[in-house]
Formats: sequence, C-alpha cells, structure tokens
Amino acid sequence: MKDHTFIYLAVLFALFVAICPAQDPQAQPLLPVVPSPAQPDGPSFPLFKRRFTDYLYRVAGPPADLGIVAKASVAHAVNHPAGWAQDSDAFGKRLGWWWTENWISETTRFAVSESFRLDSTFHRSPATGVKSRIGHAIRESFVARTRGGRTIVSVPSLAAPYFGAMYSSYAWYPNCPNWKATVKTGSVTLALQPAINLLREFVFKR
Repeated sequence: MKDHTFIYLAVLFALFVAICPAQDPQAQPLLPVVPSPAQPDGPSFPLFKRRFTDYLYRVAGPPADLGIVAKASVAHAVNHPAGWAQDSDAFGKRLGWWWTENWISETTRFAVSESFRLDSTFHRSPATGVKSRIGHAIRESFVARTRGGRTIVSVPSLAAPYFGAMYSSYAWYPNCPNWKATVKTGSVTLALQPAINLLREFVFKR
C-alpha cells in the first residue's frame, strides 16, 4: 500500500462526518429528480438505525464478503494488476484492495444518501413469485426512496462505485493514476450489485 493511503481514508471519513446532517423527518430530498409514485405496499422510510445497519451489512455482511472474494479471485486468475504477480501475497493484496474499494463505495453511498435525505437501503420484495422478486432485487440496486414515500433513481448508488474505485485505485494500485482502470473497476462493482441484492433477496434474507 502506498504511504498516502491512510490520508485518502482519513479524508473520506472526514467527508462522511461533514455531510451527514441531523435527521429531520419533515425534510424533503434535495436531488432534482422527477420521482414516481411509491407502491401502496412499499416500505416506509426507515429509521436512521435501520439505514446505518444496512450500511454496515453492505460493508461487511456475507453478500459483500462473497462479492469481494469473487472479484479478488477473478483479478488474481487474470493477473490484474500485473505488478502484483500471482502468489499468495498478491491475492492478499487484491483481497484487501477490493475490500477497501467496497468500504469507500458504500460509505460514499450512505453519506450522500443521508445528505440528500434518501433511503438507499435494500428492501426485500413483498411478492411471492420468483420472477417478481428477481426484478425487485435488480431494481433495488438503482433506486432510492424519499421521505415522502416516492421511488427515484438513486444517483448515490450509481456514482458511489466510481468514487470508491478512484480513491482506492489512486491510493493503492500500481501504475496509477489510471482513469481507465478506475472506470473499469467502478463498472465492475456497479454491475455486480444486482447479484449481491439477489443473494440478499433469496439466500441471506436481510
């Protein structure tokens, strides 16, 4: 790890503390997105404790851990980045790097969602059909809920993987800065999110 990694993480933590406002149940979201009506049986806006617990589960829960191991294993198999070779130490570096990338991404998603007073937590489907539940799990990857009960496109969920990739890549990966590697890493994380939510919908049920 490069010497300035901890500086990046400290800056991110300071950003997280700074932009999380006091919880105001009457506040309205600030994002200029045209919302769609919520489903009558949809989830109500959860308390801060529920939102924070979901954030911790995204960082270190079983679905997140499986995703991190899968990404590290594929990167190790294709020797990416080549500067880390393919021995056990290199796999440990890749595992640690993907965990850091996930932590930064999810912290960014949570902090920005809280700042804009949005609920980006995962909610399991109330439906019983497999097809409906699959569609719901995929949709949960890209939407958020306002305090008024409406569902909108989640800008934090779409942007956070790229922010996490940028910070972790520039701080840790060899031969960086490399914006192409950053975009590729963020896209991999974003594409994997529906799979993580499918695990939460059908396997871990949380």
